[in-house]
Amino acid sequence: MPIFVGSSDIDDIVIGTTKQESVFVGSNRVWVRPALYNLTVGTSGTLPNGSVSYGFSTAGTAYGSIAFVSNHNAYQSDWFRNAGGVGQGDDIYYLLWNSATTKLKLVIGATDTAASQTPNTDVTFSKITIDGTVFNRTDATYTYSFGSNFSQWEWTTSTNPFGTTTGAVKRIRFDKP
Repeated sequence: MPIFVGSSDIDDIVIGTTKQESVFVGSNRVWVRPALYNLTVGTSGTLPNGSVSYGFSTAGTAYGSIAFVSNHNAYQSDWFRNAGGVGQGDDIYYLLWNSATTKLKLVIGATDTAASQTPNTDVTFSKITIDGTVFNRTDATYTYSFGSNFSQWEWTTSTNPFGTTTGAVKRIRFDKP
């Protein structure tokens, strides 16, 4: 559950000099420090089907880049791993939008662990915000191919949340309830 100032989600809560990783009201957790990334927009160039993808990808000819916002969240490197240790996805392999499919695609996985699904639950994330545009996990189509080590979420959106300017930096925010 996010905490707002006006209509803006809060990214940071500090009491004294201590960063709070979560906030509780009674026994209910009402806020978790989000995972923040900076994505430098890249482009695939024109693909064989005439489309263009914008964002970040490690597949084929890699383009764009993505990096944690430094010193924001002490648990960020394990953000996508589920609490029971079943899902071992720890890296974002794609976060891109394609002009032909008009889909936003997020792929999370790991190449250094045995095949295990990244869960399609709020334990992984509840929403992703790209430069102010919110995509709820529950609105995505989720797929996982057994043995592939990669889980995928796709949202249909006619608007490219990254824009078309190569090199532009976009803030990416993952929230948990």
